[in-house]
Amino acid sequence: MPAIGKWMIGADGRVAHWLKWGYGPNVQIDEPINVIIRIRAETMAAADEKLRAALERAGFSARSGHSSGYEAYLGPSRHRQPQRPQEEGRAYADNDCIWPNDHGRLFGPIRSHGAYYVIGAFSREDAPLHSYISFQQARDTFARKMRDFARATIGQPIPLENAVPKDFPTETTGDHDGFAVLVNL
Repeated sequence: MPAIGKWMIGADGRVAHWLKWGYGPNVQIDEPINVIIRIRAETMAAADEKLRAALERAGFSARSGHSSGYEAYLGPSRHRQPQRPQEEGRAYADNDCIWPNDHGRLFGPIRSHGAYYVIGAFSREDAPLHSYISFQQARDTFARKMRDFARATIGQPIPLENAVPKDFPTETTGDHDGFAVLVNL
């Protein structure tokens, strides 16, 4: 597996924070990488198409109403959110932003060890105020839907050691446990 970054990166080059809203007085929610997708395909174009089709089957369409413009480290370099979804303010989500939803931003693909890899930061939010609910629930729902509807298999959890305790004085990762789910396509 290639080197996997621990965090989604904001436009300022730092760890991205949940809409810059606090988890409590002066506490920010850091956005962890919590999904790794391994795609068996011959070409990058085939990997991209296989991923897009699987996302659609699992109910994760490119939807508006989400922040965008993020990056993440994958392999030796930083990767931007793909140009698809084309428009700003889009993420892959299982519901419209005016309703509670699980949504994520994806980074990659890169080829490594005979497969293509994409990583993602998935979260669950309440609506209409986009309030943080859970990283863990979103990650697990994404994996379940990919397994149930897109014929993916789920591998062993990958420890990324990117959990910040809820009682840390200035930042947290909420309920995130420091693991990424491995989704195989």
